[in-house]
Amino acid sequence: MAMALSLAWLSSTIASVLGDHRGPRAPQAHRRADDPIVAAPDDRVRSSQCVRCHEEQVRQWRASLHARSWEDRIFLAAYREEPMAFCRGCHAPLGDASREPDALARSEGVSCSSCHAESRAHLASPRTARATRDEHRGAAASERLCAGCHQFDFVVDRGADRPLWHSPTPMQDTVREWQRASRYARERGGVERDCVQCHMPSGTHATRGVEQREFVRRAVAVTVRACRSGAVWRVRATIGPTDAVGHAVPTGDLHRQLRLVVSDGRGREASRVFARRFERRLEIDDRGGAFFSRVERFDGRIAPPGPESEDTVTLELAATDARPPAWRLEHWRTDPEIARDQGLSTHEINTTLDEGQALPCDAR
Repeated sequence: MAMALSLAWLSSTIASVLGDHRGPRAPQAHRRADDPIVAAPDDRVRSSQCVRCHEEQVRQWRASLHARSWEDRIFLAAYREEPMAFCRGCHAPLGDASREPDALARSEGVSCSSCHAESRAHLASPRTARATRDEHRGAAASERLCAGCHQFDFVVDRGADRPLWHSPTPMQDTVREWQRASRYARERGGVERDCVQCHMPSGTHATRGVEQREFVRRAVAVTVRACRSGAVWRVRATIGPTDAVGHAVPTGDLHRQLRLVVSDGRGREASRVFARRFERRLEIDDRGGAFFSRVERFDGRIAPPGPESEDTVTLELAATDARPPAWRLEHWRTDPEIARDQGLSTHEINTTLDEGQALPCDAR
């Protein structure tokens, strides 16, 4: 993705990164590699210290969504509605999660020390002290490292004197989705890939994710055919994950969705949404207090690679044109109705991944 890490801070950082819900560390100041290094006013390691020896890695990281984890407008719109310590721990992990992040935590985002827990020791003795321990390498390590912020249940904040209440429903289920896909790959004798191999190939720190259209597009295969029946086009599409993806599509934030849209030459459309749907449920806590939690009603996303991950979609459109309908596959980073209420524009949340003309039914 400048601090003198005390042992206490280091131990809390490792615990945060490897699993509790305070999360990793957050997005960087837009600083050039040749800017002067200014000593941090506290003992937190910052990216401007790392750039002296790792200029390329820091440059790559600055272009990533990790580096903008606190500045991302889609996150901030959701955070304004639920400003929880739980969110601050993952999006501004260099800060104190019990209060709003300071300028350093906001600008650093999920930065170097979020994953390289031994950053201070490495700065002090770069030739002998490792920046990342061996146990952070490999599939199990990337699973532990990423799960702190990419695998967690819904939580309800019931007040400062009460612990967070954790729902049995995952808010983000990416790591478990990857585990299922990995089991399927092993059973088929295929190649298992961990988080780092897909999202940081060849050691790049420009972590690939939802903001990179081509990367997301390669995750899904779509074939669309259309048969004319009188005054109606019957459009049949098969859609499923490719071998390039290791989890459901889309994964991550609960409101993300795919949309398959078919349209005629006059702008009329029909669509199918692939998303999770939730409902509110009344809960009673150990003190008899009532509160609402979210539970998943159904999961309509493209499932992780597995024996039943391919989906078939049938849509109908008035046959106002001799040509088969056009189609496009869209990725939405949040639900468009929610985005509208939050003041977000369509171009901020919607990316067309792929598009084309439906094939005739008899085409090979």
